[in-house]
Amino acid sequence: MKKIKFFNYSVIALIFSAAIFACTGEEGPIGPAGPAGPAGSNGVDGTDGTNGTNGVDGTNGIDGTDGNANVQTFKFVNPSWTGSYWMDLNTEFTDQEIEENVILGYIQLAEKSQYTISIPGSNPDFKFINYLFNSNVATTRLSGTYRILCYEEDGGILANADLPEISMAKLVVIEGTGVTTKDGNGRFASRKEAVLQELRAANVDISNYNEVCNYYGIAAY
Repeated sequence: MKKIKFFNYSVIALIFSAAIFACTGEEGPIGPAGPAGPAGSNGVDGTDGTNGTNGVDGTNGIDGTDGNANVQTFKFVNPSWTGSYWMDLNTEFTDQEIEENVILGYIQLAEKSQYTISIPGSNPDFKFINYLFNSNVATTRLSGTYRILCYEEDGGILANADLPEISMAKLVVIEGTGVTTKDGNGRFASRKEAVLQELRAANVDISNYNEVCNYYGIAAY
């Protein structure tokens, strides 16, 4: 009886193992990737790093040339003729400024802008003179006005239609120095004359616009 029971158990185990082996198939392909999971929360900020050391200071630049506090310029672009043969530049100079300061006038003609003409001065076609009005004029409207008059070279009056087009007018105002000087005869020079003496001593021709600009270090245009 014991041998038969053992046989039965062995047969059952063998049949069960065969069934399991028969049910096992080949391995299938890899399935598609699943959807991405939600983003994680931000981490804690790190601590700030140590500040770097300061760089070496750069070298100083070259000093610019000294300006001239006693020189002013007034520039008029494309000024028009006010009257039949004159042009008024509204500068509002005071009587004292007219009396004590050197006021130099220059113009450029539109057709020959490469040349600068001093006032008073001339070119082969025209002659220019100037006049400064102080408060003694009949109308206060002209007080402090710098007027430029234009004539033909022979002194004739020009018709308004024949007046040249002016591209630029410029006034250089040099403040009279407080230093008075004596000439050889012991005469004291005025503040204005002291400036002119200085320019003559430096061989600066005041009718030469570029020489004046170079001497005082002011922009030519």
